[in-house]
Amino acid sequence: ALGLAYFAKDMDDDAIKHLKEAVKINEKFSDAHTHLSAVYLKKKEWDLAIAEARVAVADIFYTTPEFAYFNMGRAFYEKADYIKAEESYKKAIPKYPVAYYTLGLTYMKMNKDKEAAEMFELVIKNVPNYIDAHYNLGLVLIKLKDKKAALNAFQEVIRIAPDGDKAPLAKEYMELLK
Repeated sequence: ALGLAYFAKDMDDDAIKHLKEAVKINEKFSDAHTHLSAVYLKKKEWDLAIAEARVAVADIFYTTPEFAYFNMGRAFYEKADYIKAEESYKKAIPKYPVAYYTLGLTYMKMNKDKEAAEMFELVIKNVPNYIDAHYNLGLVLIKLKDKKAALNAFQEVIRIAPDGDKAPLAKEYMELLK
């Protein structure tokens, strides 16, 4: 618990120290490994994040491996290993719905536009005001040559957050699509 408290206070080195101490006491403490992977993600230490997440998911008794798989997916995504990111995010779904969005981003990087659109649509169905999902859906729909649906996605961005950082970009895309 002390490691998490340090992590919450952005004291990452202290968090790592205390989480490693917890793992020394019980090397199968999968939550500690998952939290270590989160700290390493924050520090952009992708390989260490992956290694800790792998230890966590190797525990067949770990009750929440979706968090470790999600962390693993994020690290692989940052390393531009989109195939492994995809595999990891799929293992986090459906217990960790945030993975639908990040899987959509991964599909965008892989030029799997139809699959990306499906992921963003799932996110929007469950979280209708998720601006980034609408925005990225619009981008993917442009690539899929669905002009009308792309316009609708960008209109939603503006409707939800007319003063948000995505609104000017959405307006530009709408002008280009007209």
